[in-house]
Amino acid sequence: MLCLKAISEFTEGTEVTVVMVAKSVQLSAPTVSRILDKMEKSGFIVRERKSKDRRRLCVSLTKSGWQRIGNLPTPLHEQFLKRLEILDPIECLGLLKALERIVELMDAEDLDASPLLTPELEVSPVSRQ
Repeated sequence: MLCLKAISEFTEGTEVTVVMVAKSVQLSAPTVSRILDKMEKSGFIVRERKSKDRRRLCVSLTKSGWQRIGNLPTPLHEQFLKRLEILDPIECLGLLKALERIVELMDAEDLDASPLLTPELEVSPVSRQ
């Protein structure tokens, strides 16, 4: 689902490669390549050499792939972010404090827990007083 969505979100005319999809969904290129193999067998994508560089294999959605995109449910993290945006700031602060306490209890303050699916989201640490 994430790979299909990622391919659909590139600007029209962009020669989308496996590496570009992999970066978009934050998975390794070999993992994405295997996912794309299955998608190709299912008829959702095609791979073709489009550019002057014949080594470059491009990925695009088929008509069936575009139809599948239209039928995808909204990913859980997107629903969550939409709902989080409309929360009262005081309620958000309460959630943040509760999550910080959970991290403390788990002794996980030093773990890198950068957002996986929203790399553009900037998270700034809250100072502990």
